[in-house]
Amino acid sequence: MEPSKTAEASKIYLSVADGMPYWFSYAAPGDDPDFTRARVPVVLRVPTKLVRNRQIDTWGSRDAGAEAYTVTASIMPEAIEVWTGDEWVPVKQYNKIHVDDYEVGMDPNDSELLPPECDSFSY
Repeated sequence: MEPSKTAEASKIYLSVADGMPYWFSYAAPGDDPDFTRARVPVVLRVPTKLVRNRQIDTWGSRDAGAEAYTVTASIMPEAIEVWTGDEWVPVKQYNKIHVDDYEVGMDPNDSELLPPECDSFSY
């Protein structure tokens, strides 16, 4: 399923955990072996209280089947965490992500790079 709208560079796109499997799958590389290591999807999180002036993203919510938002305000890097496959860590520790365990075309539900709190997803 192709997304309905092209992303705007001046916005940050966010979704609740239920929408992550869709975006994870969408961000995954296709079958092109040249992109296998260049594009490993990762999941970031930020506390809701630090997201100011969020607006509902109608298109993103429809595509993901879950609440999605856009914001134009900056998010402090110190507030962002990344899922490594085992745990949430500060984004500056991105080198802990288990990129070697990711396989192109794998079902997002089978990837340890999709956090367990994200509901399973099916097309």
